[in-house]
Amino acid sequence: MGVTVSPDSCFVVGSRTSTPGSDLIKVDQAGNRLWGRSYPGMGFRSGFSSVERTNDGYILCGTTLDSVADEYIYLVRTDSSGDTVWTRALRLKNTNRGHRARQTSDGGFIVSGSVCDTSQDADASLLKFNASGGMSWVKTFTQTYLWYNDLGTDVVEEPDGGFVLLALGGDPDSVWPLLIKVDGLGNTVWERRVGSLNCAGCMSVARTGDGGLVMAGGADFPDSSYGDAYLVKTDSLGRLAVAERPSPAVRPRQPVNATLFRNRAALATALSGSVELTVFDVDGRVVHRARGAGRFEWDAEETPVGVYVWRIAAAGGTESGRLLKAD
Repeated sequence: MGVTVSPDSCFVVGSRTSTPGSDLIKVDQAGNRLWGRSYPGMGFRSGFSSVERTNDGYILCGTTLDSVADEYIYLVRTDSSGDTVWTRALRLKNTNRGHRARQTSDGGFIVSGSVCDTSQDADASLLKFNASGGMSWVKTFTQTYLWYNDLGTDVVEEPDGGFVLLALGGDPDSVWPLLIKVDGLGNTVWERRVGSLNCAGCMSVARTGDGGLVMAGGADFPDSSYGDAYLVKTDSLGRLAVAERPSPAVRPRQPVNATLFRNRAALATALSGSVELTVFDVDGRVVHRARGAGRFEWDAEETPVGVYVWRIAAAGGTESGRLLKAD
């Protein structure tokens, strides 16, 4: 489901429902329905995950199913009244999902999504179309540290004519954001894994005034039984600048159990195989990361006094706890 503001300050909503006349709805500021439109897709069911305003109408992006439940990336370009200009249904692999479409500076469109051959083999995807809906190029991204739920959730155009794709990837225990910069032809320029938290809801990316990037969504922090809002700021190359979470003061206070240490902290785990240790400060910033076979020593001599959260992750599970550095 997506929503955007029309030129006359009303609201246009793209829906996931299959109710006739409800794929795209325009309402005034009081919520009164002005019009509704339906788009048949492949004939069985369609749903739109985003709607964006264009120069002369709207672009909808989502997924449509045919009668045997095959999934297609589904794009609908409309005029300002919601009437169809063109539609595209794309089946690149067995399962195909569209997540976000944005109009580009050349009048065309860039689309983020995911494609997969099996239920556990998905790749983040990026598709470029011209203004008439003709496909210019398509790219899929498979990294060794991405798991089957890889999604291209959002995309932003760069001043140099390239794009930055926000993808989600991970392993069976956690999901993290991944930024992928491509040039104007879809060739990879750089990629960044941003943090190691369970950020399954990190869904939006935007360009900031200083040339950097900002991502927003949800995350599960290792020291919390609650889901948290997650805001990530990077520089222009996708390098982490700051990651913030809401103040814990808004939640009921709970006793803090932490292991006291001074300059060096020793941690061990019974988890087998390749094991990764990540240490966070109270604002969710990663202050230390290491890989090993189950025993770690963190040299924190230059780290400020305070409370830190550690997380050890392996294929067999995760462990977490708190550390308190004293003078």
